Amino acid sequence: MAEVNIASILQGIPLAALAIDANQRVSVMNAEAASLLGEGLLDRHYITVLRQRSEEHTSELQSRSIIAY
Repeated sequence: MAEVNIASILQGIPLAALAIDANQRVSVMNAEAASLLGEGLLDRHYITVLRQRSEEHTSELQSRSIIAY
């Protein structure tokens, strides 16, 4: 059976997506996630990456989101 390349799968997803490893760290993120959340987040604990953002940042994310809050 061929090894699954998670990075390739995530790059094919048109929405922001990331993978969290067994140590609860972000191991891979696609371009949409990097654009939405920022660069330099690989190997950081997922809580620090996905934490609740400031009100200003939340408004920006909502304006770029396809989901209405």
